[in-house]
Amino acid sequence: NATGDRERVADELHVAESRISDLEAKQAGLRREIAGLKEGDLDPLFGWYQGDMAKYVRDVLGPKLEDPALTIFETDEGGNFCGTTRSLLPPAFLMIEQAEFRPTLVPGGEQAAAYWGIEPTEPGGTETEAVLRWCRIMLKGDDDTFEDDGMWNPPIDVLPPEGPVENLWSRDPFVREGVDGATGLPDTWGALRLGCVSEPGPDNTPPELCWYFLREFDEQGMPMIEDCQADHVLALPGGSGPDDSWFDLPLAHELDGGKAAIRAEVEVRLQEPDGPGSRLQIILAAVDAQETHPVAWADIADGGQVNAGVNGDPVIAGPVTGGTSLAQKGFVPISSTEGVYTRLELILDGAARRITIKGDGDVILSDSFDAFPGGFEVNALRIWAESAGPSNGIYVNEVAVYQGLPRAFVRGEINCDGVMDISDAIALLGHLFLGDVPPCCRAASDVNGDGRSDISDAVSFLSFLFLGQSPPPLPFPSCGLDWETDLDCADFPACS
Repeated sequence: NATGDRERVADELHVAESRISDLEAKQAGLRREIAGLKEGDLDPLFGWYQGDMAKYVRDVLGPKLEDPALTIFETDEGGNFCGTTRSLLPPAFLMIEQAEFRPTLVPGGEQAAAYWGIEPTEPGGTETEAVLRWCRIMLKGDDDTFEDDGMWNPPIDVLPPEGPVENLWSRDPFVREGVDGATGLPDTWGALRLGCVSEPGPDNTPPELCWYFLREFDEQGMPMIEDCQADHVLALPGGSGPDDSWFDLPLAHELDGGKAAIRAEVEVRLQEPDGPGSRLQIILAAVDAQETHPVAWADIADGGQVNAGVNGDPVIAGPVTGGTSLAQKGFVPISSTEGVYTRLELILDGAARRITIKGDGDVILSDSFDAFPGGFEVNALRIWAESAGPSNGIYVNEVAVYQGLPRAFVRGEINCDGVMDISDAIALLGHLFLGDVPPCCRAASDVNGDGRSDISDAVSFLSFLFLGQSPPPLPFPSCGLDWETDLDCADFPACS
């Protein structure tokens, strides 16, 4: 049926032309978007692009692959034998990681390899001609110790799964390659600052009363590996303390505990069970050139009660003294099993005026405090330890500092009814001049983004709604964060 064939072909041609037209329209739209790409489209903290992520990767991050700062590790000469290419972008910005491996076969893996078309270069051999490559885009956290341990720190950590999101600002798991096996002293300490001078003891043994690195083994006595590197612990010999037995983990950015809670995490174990009064302090501090100013601290004695406090006398050496001690409660049994560590956490929530201490995830102490002199700015984590017995060393496996994210909100949504309209401006004016209820989120009422909540915000919002004036700055019109504001945000249901 020639007539039917012609009609069918005509219909198919019409569908094809329609699809081509749609593709051309999408292509034109994409060109317009790329032309409008500008630096202002990036959130200053995380580098989130407020649009097509693929376009951002292609047009903004793509050229960074040619960045001379990219460093390629092909062997362990760079401190990492994983063969990874990393871009040393500024802290807390997006990062490109590339990797290339030539996989080898393991006994019993021939069938799985054959599924992917991988065969040994010689029958029965393990070497292959296959190459595994990948390139992934991720947020880059601070990594002061890059040159020392070759680590990259993932900046977003979800603890527990599907739980609250935190930003990982600094972490040192003490994986090292350049460590002398006899003395435990590394080629470099990286970002760590020690209160004592680590020098070999008699007969080139580890230091007598100072920190050194000890190769870590699991419960079965096998050497532990992390990130393709030798896992160590930072060890303090028995009998050390109390003056110079501390170390600092600096933060590349000053954190404000008044805007979001700061959490310090330490993994620790003892050499002997029921040690004679060994003691540990976890200190969130503001460190300047001369002194360490405690902001919040936890004081934990093995088998004794746990104490916490805020503020304190400036510290040059030794533990924190003075300040406001909250309460002594409970106790944390610290592990003395090789390869098994007790995870201690100190959480400072400046907005809620609360200090919390956890042991292996369980709350040991949580108490509030009143007036606090100064702010909650923190730029370092200090660990101070004292071993009261000559046979009871103290081992620290990992230290890290996290900060939660401020409450998300939408600027201009003042009465929190889920709709942005004239009622929001009326709600703000009613609060300012008639004593009506305050906004559920004061940060959202700062419509013009000047850091204040006043009549100018109501005027700005009404001008946007009815006069076509500029819209409120980010976060708008969808949920987002504002790390710069000092205005509180007690609640914002639409973004929870």
